[in-house]
Amino acid sequence: GVGMNGAVPGSGAVRGSLEADKGRAVAALDGAWGDSYDITACEGGFEAVRKRRPRITLTAETPDGLARAMLKDQGLR
Repeated sequence: GVGMNGAVPGSGAVRGSLEADKGRAVAALDGAWGDSYDITACEGGFEAVRKRRPRITLTAETPDGLARAMLKDQGLR
């Protein structure tokens, strides 16, 4: 069968689309938080490394989860 995005399941096109979504999410997070964190997509989700010391790494499965972790880290939650 063909998925909703026109890709055949298990075909790599789905993976490419997910990677593109991760890239857009990283760009959005970086736009909001890039002055304070180095943000990347990683296996299993997203991570942000605090630029100031102590340099800690925050991880989350979703962009929203990472944003919440950064808010908490900044004392804004």
